[in-house]
Amino acid sequence: MVYRPEQLSACLNQPKTRAILRLFGYPVSLSLPDLIAHLKARMAEEDFPHEIGLFLGYPPEDVMGFALYKGENYKLSGHWKVYSNEESARKCFERYDHCRAAICQKLAGGFTLSEIFPVA
Repeated sequence: MVYRPEQLSACLNQPKTRAILRLFGYPVSLSLPDLIAHLKARMAEEDFPHEIGLFLGYPPEDVMGFALYKGENYKLSGHWKVYSNEESARKCFERYDHCRAAICQKLAGGFTLSEIFPVA
């Protein structure tokens, strides 16, 4: 998986996200590597723990909606199941689709992942 640690850390440090992580048993005082290690341990216990959406940048409201409604009663289904802001999610899905197409095109053209996602 390709990610930017600073952005992921900022995302996981949002108050709503921290509260949800606490609900799922995460010691939120941990550093980003410790949070990722905790997620890995949860994935060993459960194939796809609900809170993984927080690490993928899904809106906290949608992560909680999925957990509470057990994947049912959603407003929209796309890259994830949407329980909150349908219009915002629809626009995000379009951006994801555009990015995926651009990355696939570059890969087909011979670029490597490290060339597409340069690490500083």
